[in-house]
Amino acid sequence: DETSILIYQMGKVGSSALEDAIPGSIHVHTLYMNGPCDASDRYIYRGIRAIAHRGRDFFKRMALKNRKKIKIITIVRHPVERNISMFFQGLSFWMSEYIDQHDRETRAADIHWLHEVFYKTFNHAYCDNWFDLEIKRLTGIDVFSQVFDLEEGCSVYESGKYSVMVLKVEDIERNINKIEKFIGK
Repeated sequence: DETSILIYQMGKVGSSALEDAIPGSIHVHTLYMNGPCDASDRYIYRGIRAIAHRGRDFFKRMALKNRKKIKIITIVRHPVERNISMFFQGLSFWMSEYIDQHDRETRAADIHWLHEVFYKTFNHAYCDNWFDLEIKRLTGIDVFSQVFDLEEGCSVYESGKYSVMVLKVEDIERNINKIEKFIGK
């Protein structure tokens, strides 16, 4: 649907409520195989599944590129809070990867061990890189080269047929009017 709003974000940023509030919106974390839990992606998308996943992302990108206008909402959250939430959502994958790469002995696993798993296996740069790997790659928009309105917690960036609204999760409610104006509903 040409009018569908793309809720395109890095995961664990509180976007499900926004998706539910915007009828017909499309919710996606990656269009380029940069999922929010790369440990699970390495486990799940191997062999033929990796090829199918790449194909699925390719067809999504082609469908978007054929649209005349694309409106994207992306939500951001404090990176440490987001990373901790993502770590615990994919905990079994991070632990398995740590065990596979570092130490198979888990009898003495405690909070310190879990802390080590977090620091040694979790992709802490994901939030920093996501905008370049996803938004910039799709739209050509470099959100870091422009000023973000910290006071409002909301900024819109435009390039060609792409309009990208970046929202701080904490400021969604006070920006409802801006969201409505942006999506035209």
